[in-house]
Amino acid sequence: MALNLALSGPIDRLLVTGPVNLSNARLAGFSLGSKLAVLSAFTGLGSAGSDTDIRTLSAHLQFDPAGTRMEDLSLIVPAIGMIRGAGNISPRGQLDYKMVAKLANAGTGSPLNMITSTLSQFGGGDGIPFLIQGTTSNPQFVPDVAGVVGNVLRSRIGGLNNRTDSSGQSDDVISGILGGLLGKKKKP
Repeated sequence: MALNLALSGPIDRLLVTGPVNLSNARLAGFSLGSKLAVLSAFTGLGSAGSDTDIRTLSAHLQFDPAGTRMEDLSLIVPAIGMIRGAGNISPRGQLDYKMVAKLANAGTGSPLNMITSTLSQFGGGDGIPFLIQGTTSNPQFVPDVAGVVGNVLRSRIGGLNNRTDSSGQSDDVISGILGGLLGKKKKP
C-alpha cells in the first residue's frame, strides 16, 4: 500500500487529501462478486468465493469533517474485471458512489461476451453502470438505470443536436423539438 497524503487546516477541521494505491491484496470475508449479483443476473458473473482478491486499487482521497470523497477510483479484481468510479461516504457512513464495471472473463463469441457487449453499449460503451448505496457496514450494489438511459439517449440523440442545414445554418434539433413541445417558437 502506498499513500501520499497532505494534511492542512486546524486539527478539529483537518483536511486530508492525496492518492492511495494498493496492490495484490485480499479482502477476507467480503465477496465483491456476490455483492455484484445484480450484474450476475445478466452476465453469469460468479461470486468467486467468500474473499475478494484485488490486483490493483488506486484513488484520490479527500477526508474532512463533511465526510470522505473518493475520485478517480480504479479497481482491478481478476474474478470480475475493472471497476471505475467516484463517490462519497458521509460522516454517518452513508455511501453514494457511481461506478462502471467492465467485466472480464468473457471470451470472444461466448454468450457472456455478447451479453456484456450489449449491456456495455447501453452503458455508453465503457461498461455497465451501477451505484453503491447503503452504509459502510452494509453496502448495497444496485443498477444505475438512469445512467444506462442517459447514455442511450446521448448516444442515440447526440448526432441530431447541432446539425448544419444546407444553407450552413446551425439547426439545434433537440432544442427545436423541446421548444415545440413546450409551445415556444423557433428563432429565425
